Amino acid sequence: MKLDNVKGAQIVKKLYKENDLNKNDIYYDTARQFVIITRSGIEKLALRHNIKYKYEFIKCEKDMIVIKGDAYNTEDNTILSTTSASATKENSNSRYLVEIAEKRFKSRACLMALNYYSLGVFGKDELE
Repeated sequence: MKLDNVKGAQIVKKLYKENDLNKNDIYYDTARQFVIITRSGIEKLALRHNIKYKYEFIKCEKDMIVIKGDAYNTEDNTILSTTSASATKENSNSRYLVEIAEKRFKSRACLMALNYYSLGVFGKDELE
């Protein structure tokens, strides 16, 4: 979902206030036209909304890592989202594929649990 500058700024301001985020956690990317939440922002969202993760490695090979799992609410163990994430040499510049897949999974699971994708919000970890 592409956002114009005004709508992007409104979403950033709203999420700043609701989640006690700062400029290091969230920003509007004018080139891509969507809001980006950094790793620190994802961690703050998870803490604020009582989100934890359970996941497993579906594929763990030298050139490909795939993780599948759930984001759940720590207060009542309700599953909030189920998703997967991968990292390969083709979709990552990093040599640390396990870590990239894990960061992507947590970012996706958290944003899905909070329905932030519908606002045009994406995790920076997904872009690495």
